[in-house]
Amino acid sequence: MLFLSRQENLRQLIEDAARRPVSHTMQPSTPVTGDQICQQYGLSSADFDALAPNIRALYRAAYCADVLHVEEGANYDPTTGNFVPGPPYNNVGPDVNRFLTLAGAEPGEPWCASFGTTMLLDSGVSRGALPDLAASVVFGWIAWTRANSLALSAPVRGCAGLIQETASSGHWTWVSDDNGDGTVKTIEGNTNLDGSSDGYGVFRRTRPYTEFHCWTDLSQLS
Repeated sequence: MLFLSRQENLRQLIEDAARRPVSHTMQPSTPVTGDQICQQYGLSSADFDALAPNIRALYRAAYCADVLHVEEGANYDPTTGNFVPGPPYNNVGPDVNRFLTLAGAEPGEPWCASFGTTMLLDSGVSRGALPDLAASVVFGWIAWTRANSLALSAPVRGCAGLIQETASSGHWTWVSDDNGDGTVKTIEGNTNLDGSSDGYGVFRRTRPYTEFHCWTDLSQLS
């Protein structure tokens, strides 16, 4: 995980606020539905239902980035019963809490892999089909990928791109497209507009191949 100084964090928050649409007061978190996805991305229900679970999960991740603008939110408003997005960013908030709970992680843990796990679970993948450490440990995903011969030689749409930063920390991303120039488009939780692995929301990013430790094939999960 990458940690920034207090001054760097403040500067990052100010820069991101200027570039990202203002979020409304957070409502209780619920799964993204197929109807919402079909309306947003122009799919028929039949076409969406026919997609592999990992591609349905990718669409759910996209909806979190494009429509919901999922962010952490530590400020609780007792008059409305809702969280309000904004600092301090402590890996909490209605959506983040749901991701961590479903993935089996502890409250307040880093949530990039929990976000990926939840999108898969919401799309019909069974918890038993995922690694034991699916909650938040990227090196657990890497070991599981190798043990099950799921490592891809090149990125494909709907795979997981895994970044290992140290022996015990890293970052989990969805690959939405291969740009064909040595970079991929990603959708990531627990990041920011500059690509931190300890950010505060779900964002679309572009990253070079060289940042990734491995690509994980999720297409056979059910």
